[in-house]
Amino acid sequence: MRIGKIQGPEQLTRIATRTAFKAASAKKGIDREKTIVLAFYKAIRTKIGKAIRDMPNIKTLDSFKKEYIDVLVGIPELKRVLNNFRHSLKIMAKLKRECLHKMQSLRDENAARKLTNEFLGRSCSVVKRMGKSIELFNRYAVKLNEMPDIKQQPTLLI
Repeated sequence: MRIGKIQGPEQLTRIATRTAFKAASAKKGIDREKTIVLAFYKAIRTKIGKAIRDMPNIKTLDSFKKEYIDVLVGIPELKRVLNNFRHSLKIMAKLKRECLHKMQSLRDENAARKLTNEFLGRSCSVVKRMGKSIELFNRYAVKLNEMPDIKQQPTLLI
């Protein structure tokens, strides 16, 4: 298995913020603020979404691998971490929708900037709360990457 690690919450928000402001550097006004919100959300969603997709689907694994994973990290704990990621992404998607919806009716750039700062602050809080789950995920990823690749093939004994 090749499961990548996730950066810590501070690094994750720093990278997403840098990406968002770089994406919005050529724009002005309310469009700039909308671009910041969208790019920040997309950067976080990409990193966390990749981690979720890299993790093996427990339902499709054979019984040996399921038991091996359960012994190594514990399937309930792994599911809890992945569900925490999914839930946090849903919260951030809701924050993004609300922010962009409020920005549609605005004409004032300062009000849009306040909404953007509110979105960034609340989103950073969500990412910060994922800190323990990120730490556990990285620990689980190291253990699962060390798991041997055992293929189910027919064997003939003589």
